[in-house]
Amino acid sequence: MTETQTRCATCGVPNASAHTQSMTDASANPQLEPMLTMDELSHYTQTSKSTLYSLRSQGRGPRGVRIGRALRFRTSDVDAWLNMLSDEAEAA
Repeated sequence: MTETQTRCATCGVPNASAHTQSMTDASANPQLEPMLTMDELSHYTQTSKSTLYSLRSQGRGPRGVRIGRALRFRTSDVDAWLNMLSDEAEAA
């Protein structure tokens, strides 16, 4: 690394100015949306994590995204899942 290159204060990636700019561009991208952790989803739905894991294993839970070993849930997928549950309850 040359003396003119700096590292990102957040993650240590070399060439911090280019990296920081790309992070800024990504946060301005309207296609990106917040994602929830399992803990946040559990709190939001007031449902235990074990129930959410069980529903997912049965194919009845919200669609998740694996990022490495971490499981995340797009807020739009959670909303769609909750709407589906609501529609099912009204139809019954």
